[in-house]
Amino acid sequence: MKKLVYSALALSLTGVPALATDSGWSGLDKEIESLSSSLQSANPNAPSIGGWIRTSYRHSSDIDANGTAAGTPDQSGFQFDTVRLEVEGDAGNDYSYKISMDLKADNDELHGESSNGNVTLRDAYVRWHIYEGISGKIGRYKDPMLRSSLTSESKLLFLDRTGLGDTLNRRDLGVMVYGSFDVVDWMVSGQDGRDGQADDHRFTLRATANVVGKASAGKNEGAYGAGEETCVTVGVAFQDDANIDKGTIIAVEAGMTAGPFSASAELADFDKGDAGVFGLAHGLSGNDVADTTPWDVTVSYLITPEYEIMGRYEDADDSDDTVGYAIGVNRYIRGHDIKWTGQWRRLKSDAFDDIDQFGVGVAVSF
Repeated sequence: MKKLVYSALALSLTGVPALATDSGWSGLDKEIESLSSSLQSANPNAPSIGGWIRTSYRHSSDIDANGTAAGTPDQSGFQFDTVRLEVEGDAGNDYSYKISMDLKADNDELHGESSNGNVTLRDAYVRWHIYEGISGKIGRYKDPMLRSSLTSESKLLFLDRTGLGDTLNRRDLGVMVYGSFDVVDWMVSGQDGRDGQADDHRFTLRATANVVGKASAGKNEGAYGAGEETCVTVGVAFQDDANIDKGTIIAVEAGMTAGPFSASAELADFDKGDAGVFGLAHGLSGNDVADTTPWDVTVSYLITPEYEIMGRYEDADDSDDTVGYAIGVNRYIRGHDIKWTGQWRRLKSDAFDDIDQFGVGVAVSF
């Protein structure tokens, strides 16, 4: 079979010059499409390879090159926000898989050195069909807490996640059962948690409901691609790590799209236990989230099919009264698959002087 496929490929490539001359590039496109279909037919379970690159320039007179506040020299440099490679496919018999790797090698947030050959495993799991509308997942995957943390970096509205999305953007080994019932989507997850393979585990329950409209909030942030129908989605999640005394987290969220307008809000209540560090500062030392209730609001407006403007407010609810503001604009070349993003962010806190940062970046998915 492989010999037949290679022969077909060789014959097709041999005919390229003639096609370009006789029929133009439209004829060549048809031949390539036909060849692709033939290859897929030869191996219907072949894995698909995809991913994205997002790189940006950041400038601030209030952050130094090492990512600390009010230092010198000023921050003014380029960085890889994310470089992702994904492999996924259908293994047959209602089983599928996904593997994703991060290739940015520590050159994230601010500006750092690229360590050649440093590859980080992000996701690696197996999915299977359990019953109608119910599926399972086992392996390494994201904590199913908030939509802002579950959204992939290539589909974000800004260059950065919300502080809550960044804080709860965690992965761990475990097993999850999830499904849909009418307008409700639900997930139940059990992961290793803070003590690894010891006997305490982290359990997460999440449910979302489309309370207005038939469509969900979608897999990307903002109004792009949402359509004209008004849609409102609400969600709630509960998480408890048995290894942390008083370490439960309760999160609520809501999202709306109405034609060119979108709005979303989220809030998480962290118990008194050590549950992590709030991610609002993006490179600066953040405060412990214990006994806090951070929240944020994001809005956007699609001026034209190619341009979307957005704004965001975040409140860390910490002892230093840390808050963040951000405004930005997206230029869509091919939706979120190819887009430019420009943004300005300000951080205010009693712990440090006000920090302003400008950024512009491009994201390309493949």
